[in-house]
Amino acid sequence: MSQPTQDDPSILAPGQSGGFFYTGNLIPNQVDIQNLSAQSAASYFLQSDGGWSFFGQVDPGATVSILVKWPSGLGQFTNTSAEASIQIFGNGIRPAGPDGK
Repeated sequence: MSQPTQDDPSILAPGQSGGFFYTGNLIPNQVDIQNLSAQSAASYFLQSDGGWSFFGQVDPGATVSILVKWPSGLGQFTNTSAEASIQIFGNGIRPAGPDGK
């Protein structure tokens, strides 16, 4: 999978993966996945460095929220969509820097 190349690292184009640092440290936080396409459904896969995984689909133009309660660490989001970009945002999560934090 390719890495995000646009100016906003919270946006993943179809087929792209990106690291996101979860700062919640076992405090429940809401993570939002927004489909930036008004025409195509989006799908995603999230894998935490602790071995937890989550996947789902987002209708065109919609946003879904998931609640996570993981130790602080790196998570890898992959946009498994063929046509739709997604944006990842929420409480306790942000795009990871080059050092993984």
